[in-house]
Amino acid sequence: MAAYQSNGFIFKKETVTPGTYAVVTQCLKVTPPKYERNTTEVYTTDAATPTILYGTLKAQEVEATFLYDPVNTDHEAFRTDLTAKTSRNYQIIYPDAGAYEVKCNMTPTSVEYSELDGEGSAIQVTVKFTLNSTPTITP
Repeated sequence: MAAYQSNGFIFKKETVTPGTYAVVTQCLKVTPPKYERNTTEVYTTDAATPTILYGTLKAQEVEATFLYDPVNTDHEAFRTDLTAKTSRNYQIIYPDAGAYEVKCNMTPTSVEYSELDGEGSAIQVTVKFTLNSTPTITP
């Protein structure tokens, strides 16, 4: 039986029917989107401390780790989407009985497989996504 969630998180991908999402199985953990602003430190000749200049917001990222299964088409699609630069709509449901969710369009920017240790441990795949737009958050 495949694991559908960890710590209550559910990770979903939009199907070919717009607005319909299917669970991506064996998700171990998800980091929610974070907001971060570009900054620059500027020193003047008579100041001992820098002045901080604030710039634009950085592209938000989400990182998800899955228990890798090579026959799982969703797991293989992450690598295919990475090489093809394909964006898709995803949904992350938080552990508060599904009341809080984030929907966003994301592109995989990194796919990393865990090391094989020869001890029979499971392979994990960590996928880093870059958000292409502001996420829709439903509290």
